[in-house]
Amino acid sequence: MNMNKPYRQKVINSYLNESGYNKFEANEFLNFIIENPDWNKDVYKLFFPSSDKDLNEHGYQKDAWENKKLKARQFTHGLTIQVEKPTIIKGDTVAKIYTYPKLISPIEDRKSGGGYVVVDPNDEEHQHEMGRQAINYLKNFKKKYGSYCEDINVSLFDFDTFLDELISKAGHSLKQEDVI
Repeated sequence: MNMNKPYRQKVINSYLNESGYNKFEANEFLNFIIENPDWNKDVYKLFFPSSDKDLNEHGYQKDAWENKKLKARQFTHGLTIQVEKPTIIKGDTVAKIYTYPKLISPIEDRKSGGGYVVVDPNDEEHQHEMGRQAINYLKNFKKKYGSYCEDINVSLFDFDTFLDELISKAGHSLKQEDVI
């Protein structure tokens, strides 16, 4: 079975609908798969192959379970949702499609074990979190690759202008400690 992004998207959507959760936590996802082996046989085999020899009399060994949790988190990587919003362009109202991450992991929840929440693009806290993560990602990108770009004569002026605009619009409510 090809576990490409559209397939993984369907699996996570199905899991959230079937389980009734509005948050993705690797432990809950794995427990759901164990308790419902017929829900999706391909996904069950991915996480619990028949050759899995990590079982002991108390269930999975801690290292093996942590590895499965990491695999579950990676399974959700890159998933998105598309939202249609009415937008006014030159006096006409048109439907514009926006793509958002399907799941975000709020930074402030990570110390307590975290988890991923399903993005609601209209939720102010989610907007705040996406802004914080976008700013951090772009700043880290520049730190990591900025010198390379300059070395091959790629100007970062437009990048800096873009980042400044993002900070002024999305970052207006961010505290300094929110931005890494």
